[in-house]
Amino acid sequence: MHLLLPILIACGGDASTDTSVATTDTGIGTATGASTAPPDLPGYAQDCPVLEEGLNTLRIAGEERDVHIYLPANPEGAPVLFAWHYLGGEPVTFVDWFGIDDAARAEGAIVIAPKSRQIPGVEWDTYAGQGSDDLKVFDAMLTCAWENWQVDMDRVYSSGFSAGALWTVTLTQFRSKWLAAAAPVSGGATQNSWSPGNAIPMMVTWGGPTDTYFTFSFEDASNELLGQLDAGGHFAVRCVHDQGHLPPLTGIDYIWDFFNAHPKDVDPLPWADGLPGSMPSMCDIP
Repeated sequence: MHLLLPILIACGGDASTDTSVATTDTGIGTATGASTAPPDLPGYAQDCPVLEEGLNTLRIAGEERDVHIYLPANPEGAPVLFAWHYLGGEPVTFVDWFGIDDAARAEGAIVIAPKSRQIPGVEWDTYAGQGSDDLKVFDAMLTCAWENWQVDMDRVYSSGFSAGALWTVTLTQFRSKWLAAAAPVSGGATQNSWSPGNAIPMMVTWGGPTDTYFTFSFEDASNELLGQLDAGGHFAVRCVHDQGHLPPLTGIDYIWDFFNAHPKDVDPLPWADGLPGSMPSMCDIP
């Protein structure tokens, strides 16, 4: 099962526990490891390196992968936000453009922003299913974030724009076991291809009917995703702005409010009866 998205439109923009990734000496040391372990982690084949603020390079699934990390003043026990860039983008440019680093630091969160392998037309490994090498990047980085900082495993989130948003939806398909919530911006799904194993609240944002790339409509794809969320019993918030295929002017703050309210398996759902007054008027519950 995978997103059946035409390869030219991914623009900018049983969960697998495959641990067949490996690491070589990255020159940044080896973490001492956590004294206790959470119930489970997605896995990384060898000892995790010491992760640092800025650029980190790890060997994952036979390739050197660059990952940018942004740390709060105290990363111990912090929540984690995975941020996935758009087609042709760079992690640092995306994080800066969205203000993700400032918002996350204000919230005391760690941001993990991998760089794609620049797959033509889609950027991320959207079609490879459970064998995706980009899934293994998520696995390695979440595992090593725990080993380095014993991060809050009940507050692991994902967001991205365009190709990164489409990838975020794929990530929720296969890694809902570890994600608390997700917020794709100008992403979506097509057909009946999305069915994660665990309930995952999702904030779905797009730029209205002019949110298009070539002939692909992110409005149609976002509405398709909302339909699948509803059919699967997943809580969703819909946010529709009028800026087309651009991020909303309201920035990341409203998304972080959503994340804060939705740790893993929160019950009862805090917004089920209506959105808080802090949400912008473009957002509602479909």
